[in-house]
Amino acid sequence: MGTDRIHHAFWKFFDPTHHKYEFHPEFSRSISDYYQYLDQEIGQILQLVDENTTIFVISDHGARRMDGGICINEWLIKKGLLTLRTHPQQITPISQCEIDWSRTKVWGNGGHYGRISFDIEGRDPQGIVKPEEVISFGIESGDEAILLRSVVVHPAYRRQGWGRKIVTYILDLWRYQGYRYIYLFSTDAGDYWIKQGFYEASVHELARMLPHAYQVTRLQRIGQLELDAAWRRDLVS
Repeated sequence: MGTDRIHHAFWKFFDPTHHKYEFHPEFSRSISDYYQYLDQEIGQILQLVDENTTIFVISDHGARRMDGGICINEWLIKKGLLTLRTHPQQITPISQCEIDWSRTKVWGNGGHYGRISFDIEGRDPQGIVKPEEVISFGIESGDEAILLRSVVVHPAYRRQGWGRKIVTYILDLWRYQGYRYIYLFSTDAGDYWIKQGFYEASVHELARMLPHAYQVTRLQRIGQLELDAAWRRDLVS
């Protein structure tokens, strides 16, 4: 985690183009010094292995300066989706704000990726968003694979590319979490899933990869597993 954390802590001292750049006699060398240290460590490992050993140096993401960010709750307020009873005069966590839940549909609260939540009627104490208004999907997970149960888009927003966006989000999210395969059952939408990069798979393969998934056990229990059709997409090449 060192190569991740050091960028967060010292980038403004390292990058002269950063809008908060500040030269520091020690901190401005910290990132370069740390990479040299890691290079030495890798060199020592290489001395311990023979020529038949393959060494991989892998990173799941890069790093660069951040010039700014989006204040999600401010944006939601401007869009009329989030209403506060009183607006704070300084930067304040949303958990400390007085929210008018009777007029709030969406709010953001923490997370690295700007997580937002819907105020759902029947689920939340003062929810005003009807469940059928929300785009949703269902997932069941196994050790290496996930089962995509459903993707639902409100009728008013269909044929606008939302389904494809949801599928892309699902693929990226579970790929990042380390899953290798995604499966689904579908007997009447095969052409659509082929366009999303899926190919037909054996229902028995799906059942073997996700033996405890409710949809699998239910189809087995009622004797209809072999009457369904399975589709698969690999999350890693």
